[in-house]
Amino acid sequence: MLTNIAPLLTLEIPKSQKQPIGFLEIIKKQYHENINSSIYAHFINCEEKAVSELFVDALTDLIEEKTKRLFSLGVPHATCEVVTQNGRIDIVIQDRLSEQVILIENKIFHHLHNDLTDYWNHFKCSEEDKIGVLLTPYPHKVPDVNKETFINITHVEWVQKVKEKGIPFNLSNKYTIYITDFVNTIDQFSTNYAMDEQAKFYFEHAQKILKIQETAAAATTFLNNQFELLASKLNWTSHGNSTDWRNFWDEQNKIHSYITVITSNLMRGQKHLQIVLELWDEDKARYQEIEKLLSGHPKYIQNITRESKGRYMHFIVRDYHLSDQELANLANFIYKTILEDFAELILKIVEHFYSDKDISSWEPNFKKEVNTIAS
Repeated sequence: MLTNIAPLLTLEIPKSQKQPIGFLEIIKKQYHENINSSIYAHFINCEEKAVSELFVDALTDLIEEKTKRLFSLGVPHATCEVVTQNGRIDIVIQDRLSEQVILIENKIFHHLHNDLTDYWNHFKCSEEDKIGVLLTPYPHKVPDVNKETFINITHVEWVQKVKEKGIPFNLSNKYTIYITDFVNTIDQFSTNYAMDEQAKFYFEHAQKILKIQETAAAATTFLNNQFELLASKLNWTSHGNSTDWRNFWDEQNKIHSYITVITSNLMRGQKHLQIVLELWDEDKARYQEIEKLLSGHPKYIQNITRESKGRYMHFIVRDYHLSDQELANLANFIYKTILEDFAELILKIVEHFYSDKDISSWEPNFKKEVNTIAS
């Protein structure tokens, strides 16, 4: 199996290109058509004339490119949700100096089931003075019955044309931010429909990737088995279900000083782990007492900085780099390391703060000589 996936290991996997998060993403409204339409209308009706010209000219340029028809709106005004006989037009842009009108049906997620003919007939001006636009996140076919009156323009085409024209240099900071944020949102939800480089890479190498996933599953099984083996060697209970870490503690006596093994780096291809003497709850609250208790012990190393969140504290953290042999016998390596670097400290804490507890079930396991442990 390894020979089948080896060529893949030499390839550079494409990195995900994360788009900036904008205001609409924050409030989870980026896919709401009515909000999207209102923003377009606001820009078109903007008191800052440069904003209105930017969005209207970008749209009319696209109309001219796709139809060879020239729309020049002197004083454009946009209205949302214009009621017709059979429905509502999402955006209507009318010129107050002429009869020219642009009818926009804005579709983001929903299927096109609107009566575009009804929308077209609602305005009684000449056919030369009106144009229908089906605005979608990706190219969409206009129904045959409407193909002479409506054209398809994508959101990304509109904002791309806005970007090509450029944000006017004399625009206020407020509208520079508004437009940039909206353009980023359109870019993001429009490109969500396109195949990115990571998806393309997967489909090109799917069989090999699936084999790699099988080896990852085998590695996960190995780690979980090693955790359980270590728990049996300590005669403690293992806690957790992640391959990134595992707690080991005397659950029966509820002793809140225990061992945590952090193996997150192993699953990321680094032969490195951490073993932590962790304090929980009341033991964390009395960590200064534990410092005094262990002070001067040859195995005690005082951490200058300790990770402390909520109810736990990483009191002592030691790093270990593994050889291939140590990784292959992981539970045994960790057990030996605990005996060598942590066992005396744990016993000292338990004997001092938990003297009323019966630890006879596991105490002998913490007093074994390291050189007597089989590989």
